[in-house]
Amino acid sequence: MPTPIMMDPTTPPLATLRLGLAERFTLDLPVPVSAGYQWRMSDASLARVILVEQHFAAPPGWVEPANLSEQRIGGAARQLLTFQAQAEGDQVLILVQARPWLAEQPDDVRMHVPLRVAEASA
Repeated sequence: MPTPIMMDPTTPPLATLRLGLAERFTLDLPVPVSAGYQWRMSDASLARVILVEQHFAAPPGWVEPANLSEQRIGGAARQLLTFQAQAEGDQVLILVQARPWLAEQPDDVRMHVPLRVAEASA
């Protein structure tokens, strides 16, 4: 599996990711998980890719505190989302950072990932 692509909503969008059918890619995103937020595909995203795996990881350089009183409330983590290309064509994958029990809102933080899926070259 290729190295995860680190992304942040404060940076400019990526160049178009070019994928072959059935190819997988992983996005590494910052998320304030202790506040209940997670990244998910927007309802507006087309189904050219599917989410096949996700997990959370500590941010780089994080050291587990010796006791609970040293833990930070509202701390950040990394969410790794692995997608697999399912259909040929161009798409902008829209990711929304929101609490999973709430419906998508217009002011939710969003990230746009342009994709181009084509048959694998012979």
